[in-house]
Amino acid sequence: MRELLKNNTKGLLMQQQDDHTIILSAQGDFMTVLNQTSMVLLENCNGKSIDETIQILFDKCLDAETINYSEFKHDCEEAIQRMIKHNLINKFE
Repeated sequence: MRELLKNNTKGLLMQQQDDHTIILSAQGDFMTVLNQTSMVLLENCNGKSIDETIQILFDKCLDAETINYSEFKHDCEEAIQRMIKHNLINKFE
């Protein structure tokens, strides 16, 4: 069975600040800041695998032909794992 992702931001407060998004828990016990790349991953992960989510971001890149896909994928996987660690994304089968 393949592992899928789910956005877990319901109930969190989000505020756009320039090219970053500040995320706060309603209780005030959690805060993080995501860059635009992480926000695209977070917004597009529902019901998709890590690879599918990364591909969505890659397809949005205007200069995709100049990007080293292996490095790009590695960086995205690290960002997704950090969001999983902070419960912004859940994994399920």
